[in-house]
Amino acid sequence: MLGTKDTRSFPICAARRVGSRGPQWLGALVQFAGACRGVAALEFALLAPVFILLYVGAGEVSQAVMTSRKVEALSRTLADLVSQQPTSNQTSSAPAPANATTQAILQTILGASTAIMAPSSLSSLKMTISAVDIVNNAQNMCCSFKVRWSYTQSGTLRPCNVNLTPVSPTQKPSPTTVSWDMVPPVPQLPNPVPMLIADVSYTYQGPFSSQWIDFSGGMTRTSYMFPRTTGQVIATAPLTAMSNQSGAICY
Repeated sequence: MLGTKDTRSFPICAARRVGSRGPQWLGALVQFAGACRGVAALEFALLAPVFILLYVGAGEVSQAVMTSRKVEALSRTLADLVSQQPTSNQTSSAPAPANATTQAILQTILGASTAIMAPSSLSSLKMTISAVDIVNNAQNMCCSFKVRWSYTQSGTLRPCNVNLTPVSPTQKPSPTTVSWDMVPPVPQLPNPVPMLIADVSYTYQGPFSSQWIDFSGGMTRTSYMFPRTTGQVIATAPLTAMSNQSGAICY
């Protein structure tokens, strides 16, 4: 009939009448249960926070993954640039050869490498590059890892007079450890094997990471490379502490 709303197609939304003798509160409850006004707004209010959280969370995780890849690329680049420096077959850093790597060169390499992190903040970035010799141990068996020199920007120097401990590649790296993958598969070394180790760590801080996602553990990457030519990269002494950079020549 014209002017009359047909509710037979919408049984959920159809108002139900309660007999006049029924309680008034029961009639109001039944009418509330059968009302459809504002359903779309209610559904939006319930689902919108979930979708907003998913959208923002996906963007935050994507930024974190991208930053993690930059840290890995920075670690490889730092080791690669130093591996291209001139080398020498001498067994100690002194006297330094004429083509030795100076502190100014190390500063330039570290500064150029940080461009990979742009446009991320560099306030929590820590970088360390070290020259390590793989030699026979006191029993003339392979192997000991001895730090020849180490240079850092805001990080931790690899220690002198300490044999680095081989650990599983899945273990988080530290200044006193080296990956088992770098241990030569021979019982004895005929000659020392020079190696370069780049350690990079970074603490990601996104717009919402501190509230929703915890990245306080930081992102740590270590890269191992061998010099491009025969011999070890020699750093000239002294490596003077300045600003946020410092270094040490062990032998």
